[in-house]
Amino acid sequence: MAVYRIVPRYQDTGRPFTALVFAIAANKIADAQRGFSRSAVLVDEIPEQTEPSPGPEERAMTSVNFRVANQLIDRLPCKMREVLVLRASGVSAENVAERLGMSAGTVRVTHHRAVAKLRKLVEESDEHQDLFRRGHLAAAS
Repeated sequence: MAVYRIVPRYQDTGRPFTALVFAIAANKIADAQRGFSRSAVLVDEIPEQTEPSPGPEERAMTSVNFRVANQLIDRLPCKMREVLVLRASGVSAENVAERLGMSAGTVRVTHHRAVAKLRKLVEESDEHQDLFRRGHLAAAS
């Protein structure tokens, strides 16, 4: 919803719109993590389980994943990119349709085609295909 709220005030500065979307997502995650740390509960015993948060290697791979995802998304036509980013951020097809001046059905079809085009872009790129095969971008598909 944060992306949806900022769209009316968005001014093109030459950077990709997806960079703004990922910055908002990163800030939302940081806010949530701060909230979780403030609500920590003290326990009498230390659990046997190790810390489930990602280690340095996982964080580095996540950074690579975002970069690769951005590269692929930037190759989509503008309308597909807008629909994909808004839908991925949780905006309903009806709200996207209203925002972009499309019907909800057209938004759904455009979203489906954007995902199909991303798959095709991955299949056509040896570099991206290799990352998918190794499972690094499984969450992005």
